[in-house]
Amino acid sequence: MVNIAEAELVEGVLAIQTEPQIERDFSPRKIKIAAGILFGQSFGTSILPYSALMLMLMPLTREFGWTAAQFSWAVTCLFVSGAISLWPIGRLADKVGVRPVLLVGTIMVGLVTLGMSFQTASLWQFYGYYALLGIFGSTGVTYTKVVAALFTQHRGKAMAILTAETTLARAGVPLVVNWLLLNEGWRTMYLVFGIVILAMVPILFFTIEEPGLTGTAGKLSWRRRKIAARDAASPPKAALPGMTIWEALQDPVFWLSTLAAFIGLFIFNGMFPHIVPALVDKGFSQTTVVALQSTAILISFAGALVGGWAVDRFQTAKIAVPISLVASVGAFLTLVVSPTLGGVPLLAAILVLGTLSFNALFPMGTYFATRFFGLGSLAEIVAVQFAVTNIFAGLGAPLFGWIFDTTHSYNIVFMITSALNLVVAAIWFALPKYRYAANIGQMPAPTKG
Repeated sequence: MVNIAEAELVEGVLAIQTEPQIERDFSPRKIKIAAGILFGQSFGTSILPYSALMLMLMPLTREFGWTAAQFSWAVTCLFVSGAISLWPIGRLADKVGVRPVLLVGTIMVGLVTLGMSFQTASLWQFYGYYALLGIFGSTGVTYTKVVAALFTQHRGKAMAILTAETTLARAGVPLVVNWLLLNEGWRTMYLVFGIVILAMVPILFFTIEEPGLTGTAGKLSWRRRKIAARDAASPPKAALPGMTIWEALQDPVFWLSTLAAFIGLFIFNGMFPHIVPALVDKGFSQTTVVALQSTAILISFAGALVGGWAVDRFQTAKIAVPISLVASVGAFLTLVVSPTLGGVPLLAAILVLGTLSFNALFPMGTYFATRFFGLGSLAEIVAVQFAVTNIFAGLGAPLFGWIFDTTHSYNIVFMITSALNLVVAAIWFALPKYRYAANIGQMPAPTKG
């Protein structure tokens, strides 16, 4: 009996010793990659040239004699070309690797932005630049797979932090654009932005690693595959668990979650150009509204953190229901708020809660994709969702504008947005249990030597 017990004890000790140690989410390797993602998403995507659009209308229309409508078609070219290219880009990233797609996309975005500094009076040249920006800027969707595969114990919070920082970037870029326009001119502005974007390429090259593989930073994918061909212990592509895009397309959860994302973007994009005039129409001063809106955008960073913490803490997609309900209540209160009913305090609460809820739901929706569809084809699946939502979400602004032109009031718009947020809440409530574990894609800590 003693010998048997000793043998069992030895066997247990050996099992513990041979069990691989799981790499923690805040290891030096992961922090390095997260830093690369942070810089890449903030300064290596199409955020810089896109954010400049809001201040480029007046200087370009004055210089080239374009109308505001002619200028605005550049936005359409950007979103439509980006939406069309999302699916093939996501599929390519899943097939050949995220790193080469991301690096090539960043280089091309930088070169296109540099090219914008040589813009002539040709509208087709202007549209072509923004169409190319939409195509190559869509490679930024691959960051989603890198983040999802990298963080396994705190995935929701990581997605929230690495998504919310782009909000801060969007808040600061207009200030930089305005300074460059006033002091150096718009051509210099595009040159500076192009150089900044291209400067991100070496940072990404030496920090971003292929999802599911370690030690790929600083190596081209073809080099990695050549080494792997000689070493069977180093597979060229990690077999991450998850659905294929074709399996996802046949899944009701895919279409329900895509519908929820579409409604959210439809409301956000629709209200973006109308929220200030709508509140001014209610009697608030434009200065007050702009100041409160800017403050709300900065505070909305906390909303992403709340959403990230919630999905890590509660193991169900139904956690998004109360956040959608808050958004619905906020839209309804916007219908009744006025300088005499609730005044500035109520308006401030409405704007803060609205931006908080939107910024909380955005990373939550991406996290849900990892739990329902896995990581195997995540880049392609998320890309298809974005393609569907981006093509049609831009229709919100003209629809809301038509309603105001017809009724001379935004009341019906606020009723519609309040009802649509209730629909989103119902969708989140209807989603089933998660299919994949919270720590899907978890890897052992890299061995030294």
